[in-house]
Amino acid sequence: MHRLLQRQIKRFFDNTAPQELAEFFEAVDAAYTDNDTDRLMIERSLDLMSKELTEANAGLRKELTEH
Repeated sequence: MHRLLQRQIKRFFDNTAPQELAEFFEAVDAAYTDNDTDRLMIERSLDLMSKELTEANAGLRKELTEH
């Protein structure tokens, strides 16, 4: 179970959540997990784009100094 969901269950139910909410908790857990996956993918994409932009800027600076 996702750590954020565990924290909320502990906070609101003292770790004894009603069994009737199990399906709901599974859906929330999946949403948290999907969100983490999406966030990591976005972070990797931003990191790659940042590296590409840094390389492009370095190339432009080199061209400017050569001219």
